[in-house]
Amino acid sequence: MGGIRRPWTWLVGGLCALAIGLLAALVLMPPRGTAPLADVPMTDHHGKPASWSSYRGKWLVVYFGYTGCPDACPTGLSELAKEMKALGKDAERVQVVLVTLDPERDTPEVLAGYVPYFAPTFVGLRPDRARMAAVIRPFGVQVEKTPGKSGQGYELNHSLDFFVIDPEGRLQSRFLTPLPPGAFRQTLHLAS
Repeated sequence: MGGIRRPWTWLVGGLCALAIGLLAALVLMPPRGTAPLADVPMTDHHGKPASWSSYRGKWLVVYFGYTGCPDACPTGLSELAKEMKALGKDAERVQVVLVTLDPERDTPEVLAGYVPYFAPTFVGLRPDRARMAAVIRPFGVQVEKTPGKSGQGYELNHSLDFFVIDPEGRLQSRFLTPLPPGAFRQTLHLAS
């Protein structure tokens, strides 16, 4: 009788694994937008007002992080810089932005000293704390404040994904890190 149950166990286990995988894919990948993202006022690293519509007409690659991030953010921004370099002349059609998750410490001056280090064309955006939820909600970004490793200050555990917004302002795709080589060219519909 135990032999009769075994095939059902494998079948049920397989179906459960499939369902969990499909659910994870739905959770990890936000739906492609049918309408442009709602504008939320932010400030760029030059101290000027900015919002999603400030970049209409270009592909926008968005990374959420902060300047005090010890490893993931510098690695992610370095990956983006390599990807942009690989685009060659087509990179002129793309704008990369780092949206800080730490507006208390990441002032425009701090962002100005950090973001262009990775590429001079990269832009740092700073929403104020009151608007942070409105900025990250459409992307499904997760962020959690934790005590710093040295026992002083704090660090932020956060999503490590890259998001692509099309020239009309609609959320198109999400890339998990690390980026595969040439990841953006096909997604951005850029000629080879």
